[in-house]
Amino acid sequence: LLELPSGLMRLTKIRKLAIEVYDLTILTKLRFIMDEVESLRIPPRTITMNGQLVVLNYIKRIHAARQTGNLVLDKLGLKSIPVEVFLLTSLTRLKMVDNDISEIPPEIEQLENLKQLIVDKNKLKSLP
Repeated sequence: LLELPSGLMRLTKIRKLAIEVYDLTILTKLRFIMDEVESLRIPPRTITMNGQLVVLNYIKRIHAARQTGNLVLDKLGLKSIPVEVFLLTSLTRLKMVDNDISEIPPEIEQLENLKQLIVDKNKLKSLP
């Protein structure tokens, strides 16, 4: 696959999309990713602006966290916690060290299984 079909966005009921990518430069153009549970999501701009390897690494980490319950998003320049994180309700450990996160939103309560939240070296002003 070298480019996304224009009709892809009209498929509003699709729940899973598997795409074999031969040209990784498409990832810098890819605005939406499919996840196995929810509909389309947008990776944070700080992720997409850092090139295809960072985008691919981010997608792999989110996907692996569904299985392991452990998500590490260190040193990615994140200004907030990505929406995808709140969909990973089986997370037990979330590590986001050395980013630019200024607040932890109330949605963190959705992560009922979370046992460790590690947010050192951020710009946190308060806790929920």
